[in-house]
Amino acid sequence: MTKLLNNKFFFLLVAFLLLMIVCFYASVTIEDLRTPRVTLATIKEGALEYSYSVSARAEATPDTVILCESDGVVTKCDQNEMTEMKKGDVIITIDEVDIVAPADGYLVDLYFDLGDSVKTGEKVCTYLKAVNMVYVTVTVPKAKGETFEVGDDVKGKAVRDGKATSIKGTIKSKALAANYTDYIFTLAFDNTKGKIEFGDSLDLELTRQGDAHDCVIPKSALFATDKDDLYYVYLAEALEDGRYDIYRYEVTVIEENDIYAAIKRNFSKDKFVVTSTTASLGSHAEAIEE
Repeated sequence: MTKLLNNKFFFLLVAFLLLMIVCFYASVTIEDLRTPRVTLATIKEGALEYSYSVSARAEATPDTVILCESDGVVTKCDQNEMTEMKKGDVIITIDEVDIVAPADGYLVDLYFDLGDSVKTGEKVCTYLKAVNMVYVTVTVPKAKGETFEVGDDVKGKAVRDGKATSIKGTIKSKALAANYTDYIFTLAFDNTKGKIEFGDSLDLELTRQGDAHDCVIPKSALFATDKDDLYYVYLAEALEDGRYDIYRYEVTVIEENDIYAAIKRNFSKDKFVVTSTTASLGSHAEAIEE
């Protein structure tokens, strides 16, 4: 081993190998800078889309309270809560007096059982008159809720016994919650076809479209400047030998969602985004091809 370490040819061999390794990595770096590795993706022209998914349950909200008209004892009570009823159906009998459904609808709450004593003016039950609209209340975090307004679309599915049915609706009302960190939305669904039943699980998606724009690019193509409202984009011009000249421009963001941003600079249709891993732009930077 000692003889080997004293052998000058051994040191020359090691030095040669180290030189080859350095030259190899240097050539790779130079090549990376000279010829960007790119992937193309289409630049959009049009409106940004927004969505937020939320789960809920279809629950009946009563619109009628039925009171006892005289003291008595419940002598008949055959109905269950959340029973669908027709106008005139007997809900409960107190002594010999029948309390009947005021309209087609649903018995929501029933407060007495067979044999119970009831006093005049006590609440006997609550009732929901049948309507063609079903209203659902959902809570949305404030940061997301600010995106949506009354009239925006809601789509999703109602799940019952493992089977899903597509449903569509709109946002009927919007209000800031008492905690000031959420919004409370009331969603309205046209239920003339009876797709929704009370008790169904609802998987919903609030959706809307923003204004149309000339140029919508991936947000990953934006680079921060030292000013809050300005960003850089890198414009890549293809050369004849396959290389790119890359130029930097300042742009203003007009509108953005989670993925895309509309910028204040007009680009023609059918331009492309160039994704580059060259050191000239930084790791995983994106540039727009002119």
